[in-house]
Amino acid sequence: MIGITGATGEVGHKVWQLLLAKNIDSYALVRDPTKLIEFTNKHEYIRKFNFESFCLKTFQGINVLFYVLPNNHDTMTYNEADLLTAAKQSEIKHIVKLSVMHVNTNWYPYHKKSECLIKNSGIDYTFLRPNTYMQNFNNYELSNIKNKKMLAYPAGNGKTSFIDTRDIADAVVNILLTPQKHGNRAYTLTGSQAYDYHEITKLFAQTFGFSIQYVDTIQFPEYELEKNKRNIVLQNFFHSVRQGLFAEITDDFLKITGKTPRTITQYLNDYRDVFT
Repeated sequence: MIGITGATGEVGHKVWQLLLAKNIDSYALVRDPTKLIEFTNKHEYIRKFNFESFCLKTFQGINVLFYVLPNNHDTMTYNEADLLTAAKQSEIKHIVKLSVMHVNTNWYPYHKKSECLIKNSGIDYTFLRPNTYMQNFNNYELSNIKNKKMLAYPAGNGKTSFIDTRDIADAVVNILLTPQKHGNRAYTLTGSQAYDYHEITKLFAQTFGFSIQYVDTIQFPEYELEKNKRNIVLQNFFHSVRQGLFAEITDDFLKITGKTPRTITQYLNDYRDVFT
């Protein structure tokens, strides 16, 4: 049986929905089960789970686990090594971890530590390291795009091979269903083309008929982020973008799924109702 952590999140929810569409039962492990009850009548497959408080029973009957760190994991108090020990004691045989691209650089140390802990746990694993999500535009920049007609990042002319989270979910499901083919491997998931933010704003204009401006700023604007330690993480990330590290294009998604990834234009057209 498959277990899905983060089943109410951007990728995890899409993974869970794909499995439901294939009539494959899986356990959704979430902080608030009420957020999922409306989506299925199989309520027995929704379990309450929290990284800060868990028990062996949570993982009972699960042998393959999709593993997503909570968005606020950097401010949480939890012992990931103990959680992985519990997972192994519950006879979980394979973990598919959602990580980040260029995890071995210093831009996001939490995922590097998490990958090391999983390797040391003795559980077979697959690490998925996607580039920046296309859905970040509708999840985090919608107000700036619609109301201020702008995108502001300290990215310079650095390009990014954005990937659609629907494609990430597709890759995850393929691995969850055939984990033996992907044991102890890492994949970098990217789109098939890289764009800088000047080009992104042009694609918005071509698709929706309104102009938005890209503001290249080395310092984050005050409306975007408060000055905290997560700000430093993102500064490191955008420094890597400016250096061209996130322009890399791989064929790992094709290898896993046999498909080509969605383009930015496809994403924008599919989310037309959100942006207009």
